[in-house]
Amino acid sequence: MIRAPPGGNMIGEYKEIDEEKLKVAFKTAYPVQCMAAHGAEDSAITYIGSTRRGNLITDYFQATGGSYWYENRGIRDGKIVSMDVYIFGHEVKKGKKKS
Repeated sequence: MIRAPPGGNMIGEYKEIDEEKLKVAFKTAYPVQCMAAHGAEDSAITYIGSTRRGNLITDYFQATGGSYWYENRGIRDGKIVSMDVYIFGHEVKKGKKKS
């Protein structure tokens, strides 16, 4: 499976997406975080490029089946960081809440 982990190893990586792919991806992409809801949690995805608007970056991925996915990152202190770092200043632990 070729997969660029969302918010993981891609920190700092950026390449402009091909304009033709962007036209399709922009209209049809779903958030990477929703892959399981679409039955695609086991799909291999490949990073195909990004767009930048101000301090926000949208990364686009394409699955082997042809579907498109996206995830956002931000620029903070001149560095590309995850949205958690962009918003909160640090990574946020994700897991089960203690009861």
